[in-house]
Amino acid sequence: IVVFALAITAALVARHFAGASDDAKKRSLESHLKMIRAQLELYKVHHGAYPPRQNQTLKDQLCSYTDAHHAASPTRNEQTGVVFGPYLFTFPGNPFNGAADVTQTPAAPDKGWFYDPATGQFRTNDTLHDDL
Repeated sequence: IVVFALAITAALVARHFAGASDDAKKRSLESHLKMIRAQLELYKVHHGAYPPRQNQTLKDQLCSYTDAHHAASPTRNEQTGVVFGPYLFTFPGNPFNGAADVTQTPAAPDKGWFYDPATGQFRTNDTLHDDL
């Protein structure tokens, strides 16, 4: 009887915690999206446009110091006008696939994020979480 009771309890507990990992990943994803979107808006306020410009990547722009013309630098330099940022110290990975890569091509399965520099839209690069 004790073994039977333990088996039933274990089954209930396992069922309860089975979705906890996905719930935690979803909350982490929501947090990452909120943080990156806020930093994109701050970047736009400072520069008048969303990053990136020319051949620079989004990660380079947000994780570096920049000047008013979007030029990225690893160091701050007030004399040359490199005074903005960095907006992020590290670029987070997508909690569901671990990838921190950003693409401008929708639904690239090996990339973590999708970014449209024309609109500033930033989201996951899968169809499962487009609603976030």
